[in-house]
Amino acid sequence: MAQPQRPMRRFLQFIHDFLFTHAYSSTFTSLFLLVEGTLLIAIIHKVRYTEIDFSTYLQQADLYVNQGVRDYAAIKGDSGPCVYPAGHLFVYGWILRIIEQSRPLVPAGLLGNKSEIPPEGLRTVQYFFAGLYLLTFRLVMNIYYMASFSYQHEKPGKVSSSRSALALASRSFPPALHLVTFAMSKRLHSIFVLRLFNDPVAMAVFYLATVLLCKRAVISACLLYSFALSIKMNLLLFLPAWGLILARAYGISADIPTLLIPLVQLVLGYPFLEHNAKAYLRQAFDFRRAFMYEWTVNWRFVSVDSFMSSRFAHCLLACHVFALLCFAAFKWTELGRKGPVRWLREDILLKNSDGGRNEIRGWPTPRYIVTTLFTANLIGITFSRSLHYQFFSWYAHQIPFLLWSADLPLPVKLALPVAISYGWETFPSTSLSSGMLFAAHLVLLYGVWRSEDGDALTDGIRSRLTRRLDEDVQGQKAGKHEAERTKRGVGVRND
Repeated sequence: MAQPQRPMRRFLQFIHDFLFTHAYSSTFTSLFLLVEGTLLIAIIHKVRYTEIDFSTYLQQADLYVNQGVRDYAAIKGDSGPCVYPAGHLFVYGWILRIIEQSRPLVPAGLLGNKSEIPPEGLRTVQYFFAGLYLLTFRLVMNIYYMASFSYQHEKPGKVSSSRSALALASRSFPPALHLVTFAMSKRLHSIFVLRLFNDPVAMAVFYLATVLLCKRAVISACLLYSFALSIKMNLLLFLPAWGLILARAYGISADIPTLLIPLVQLVLGYPFLEHNAKAYLRQAFDFRRAFMYEWTVNWRFVSVDSFMSSRFAHCLLACHVFALLCFAAFKWTELGRKGPVRWLREDILLKNSDGGRNEIRGWPTPRYIVTTLFTANLIGITFSRSLHYQFFSWYAHQIPFLLWSADLPLPVKLALPVAISYGWETFPSTSLSSGMLFAAHLVLLYGVWRSEDGDALTDGIRSRLTRRLDEDVQGQKAGKHEAERTKRGVGVRND
């Protein structure tokens, strides 16, 4: 009787591994992309496009691309002046070209009535954003995959060993089904293919930069990160963590790759800085910009007067800085444990004397890199003065990783996504939805704080151990090849 049950047990085990581990991550990703691609096509054809800011983006890009305007004070649209750095105009200038190739844009008064966007061009742009949606998910899966193996010595080789290794990694790696709950969010689909915001473009470039940073292609990573920052300024939330990662890797020499970030900003912004530097800096990097209360997602439970007050803004900024300092001193570095003088001497200044990166503490593992970057972003989002609905794309793909990295009970890990999704899917936002969203962010930050992931000391030990194991494996392989070569030589002489 037991024999017929064995295929059923194997089938159930397969279903469990497929949905709740990453033993079949490649198959799952391919299947998910196929399903999502079909769904995105259906959304594009069946759900009506909603105009919010896209026509304004095109009007601004038209002034730059077709009319040669370089004075940022004169680059405007229906929704107001251009409030993004130069990369935004470059991206939407390229999108404008795509639309014009389908049929010339009818400008109906660029600064007055809305421009007429030809349906053929709009559909092409929607397909571009659908591809961007799929590319973003693939990049995120690649990031998760690298992070899951950052301190495992065995790299997957054959199919069987790969599946077993991935199953072992799943304890601290979000279950595949958990990733889908956020990736298939109604809000996320709308942001990408029905609203055509610039936020997904900036985040896709950032995820590519993160992949390169995990692969230690630092120059390319910094260039891409700066380009993403030139599309939307929210990428500044990652900058403290990005700088600390480079400091751990390079020590005092970290200023060399770090300087690439402002350098790219100067190069991209040069056409506008040359004509009216004051207007460009004031509009593209306006840190005093205040958002309207009616669109806020996260602070609906406070009064309008409190929300608009400068005291409230300063309080949130202080909380943001305090949280960053706590994580930077006691999690991301050993500054809090060693003290400033000893930390600078041992972890920063001595990097150069030992021949550069990797010598003192070891190159940060991908898991440390990803955890640090995602946590810094979550801190910024938690204490942001206002979150609009399109801002969900800033961290939607990062939540599963942070949830499974956090030291929290399993029921809490399962409840937090529900609370976060409720906060973002409720329109218009309410006191309850905003309160649940803020509370979920705080609980998630607490769980990440308690976790070992992102801890500099633990990561340093993992990094050194991984390097030694790699050296041992290389030595064993070299010895094995030498033995086989010697054996073949003996066989030839005997013949």
